[in-house]
Amino acid sequence: MADTVSGASEVCALLADGTTVRLRPACPKDRAQVLRLYDDMSADSLRSRFVLRRQRPMRAASPPRH
Repeated sequence: MADTVSGASEVCALLADGTTVRLRPACPKDRAQVLRLYDDMSADSLRSRFVLRRQRPMRAASPPRH
């Protein structure tokens, strides 16, 4: 990401290929999609991204315990 606009909860970033993407923090409504993303990843992809067992990223997407 070569260029960003900061100061907001959402930022625009310019990728190396010239594509502009919008980034924002994850929120509770994203949970199902994040879990599906993890479910669709291969074990090798999960390992290379998180260096954790498959169950850990899913727990990380769970609501916080109080």
